Order: sequence, then structure tokens, then C-alpha cells
Amino acid sequence: MKLSRKTVYALIFLVDMAKYEGRNITIKEVSQKENISLKYLEQIAGILCKAGLIKSWRGPNGGYHLTKSSKEYTIGEIIRLMDGKITSDYIESINSLSIFWEDLCDTINEYLDNTTIYDLVENEKAMDGIYDYSI
Repeated sequence: MKLSRKTVYALIFLVDMAKYEGRNITIKEVSQKENISLKYLEQIAGILCKAGLIKSWRGPNGGYHLTKSSKEYTIGEIIRLMDGKITSDYIESINSLSIFWEDLCDTINEYLDNTTIYDLVENEKAMDGIYDYSI
């Protein structure tokens, strides 16, 4: 399975917002921190805003924030918004391979629909402790 760069960047953007829930985060902050093109991130933010997943605020404390708790955003929802549903449509004949592929797609979609942005933030926090070289 290969995700588009647009989807990966959307997930990165949402995870960054989830880390700072309660405050606005600017596209410029994310662009610099994650080394993502500002223009590309603005396009992604537009898609996420239009879908109602994030909201923008103008002014000195402006930026973007999540419209709901990070526990309510599934990875599957984000992937489908950005790339469409993961399907087995390109296998036309009914045979053991197509049945296998259909089952695999169902399993992947179920996993993605049960994983949230909150889970990604928690995974990242757990990873931060792995490389603790203190003595």
C-alpha cells in the first residue's frame, strides 16, 4: 500500500495540531518544522478546512486547530479524504487472488478506521523514550 505525499503531509499536519490541542498552530510553523513546502501545506489545509476537520483563525494568535478531539479523527477518514478508499477494484476476475485482495483491503480499512490521530501522537511520545541515552 502506498499513500500519496498529500495524505502523509495531511497526517503530519493533523498530528502536529493534536500535539498542541488548545492552541492554534500556523502553517509556517509546521512547514519549517517538518520541511514541507508552505504552498503545498496551504493546499492541504484548504482541503481539511473544507471537510470541516480543521478551522482557521486570523489575527496575531491566528492559525489552525482541530475542530474535534484528536481521538475522533481516524486515519482511514483522512486517507479516504485525500486519496480515496483503499479498494480491490482493479482486480476484475473472481478468483482466489481477488478474494484474498478483497479480504486484505477490508482488514486494512478496518485497522485504519480503528486508529486515530491521538494514537499516532501517543506512538510518537512512546518512541521519544526509546532513544534515551542518559546514564
